[in-house]
Amino acid sequence: MIREMVRVFFLSTLLFAAGSIAFAHHGGAAYDGSASATVTGAVTKFEFVNPHVLIYIAVTGDDGETVEWSGE
Repeated sequence: MIREMVRVFFLSTLLFAAGSIAFAHHGGAAYDGSASATVTGAVTKFEFVNPHVLIYIAVTGDDGETVEWSGE
């Protein structure tokens, strides 16, 4: 009986730790969810890097200079 309780305790601890790691990786701290931006330009590149997708856009500013933006 005690062995089963110890086994359940360790399994629960392992599952909790694995869930914490996954949440930390997919946290939203790097993003400002209250702001938005509209970008108009030509798509120059897509990168499908598991588990993220990046898109690169060449944007021409008001001064005529082209700047490359990237988004996830």
